[in-house]
Amino acid sequence: MIRFIPLVAMLSMAGCTGAAGPDPNPLVWTATYTKPYVAMTYCLNAASADYRTVLGLDSQRGIGGVELIAPASGFAKSGKVGEFDVRRLTEQTSQVTFRSAIRTVGGSASIEDWARRQAESCAQ
Repeated sequence: MIRFIPLVAMLSMAGCTGAAGPDPNPLVWTATYTKPYVAMTYCLNAASADYRTVLGLDSQRGIGGVELIAPASGFAKSGKVGEFDVRRLTEQTSQVTFRSAIRTVGGSASIEDWARRQAESCAQ
């Protein structure tokens, strides 16, 4: 009987500490660019002609972000399609992470490709 107690304890802990569900914005890609994080964040915000954006900056923590929102059209409601997270690595380098909010069978390749092009363009 004593041999079964550890197994029962592990199974009950696994049930209590399991994931709350899938990440609503899974990591799609991360890249490092030679551009200060503030300039990179503002550029990613301004470069988006296809989406409405919400910009956020926290200078104390050295992070920025841009949320991408698809405009409403036809029967479709406006909604979040992705987000850029920008971190200061040094005064002249930034780490950009893009997360897609689009769930499709084949993935969200078009938004991922678009986001990468925007980031590469902003890094120039």
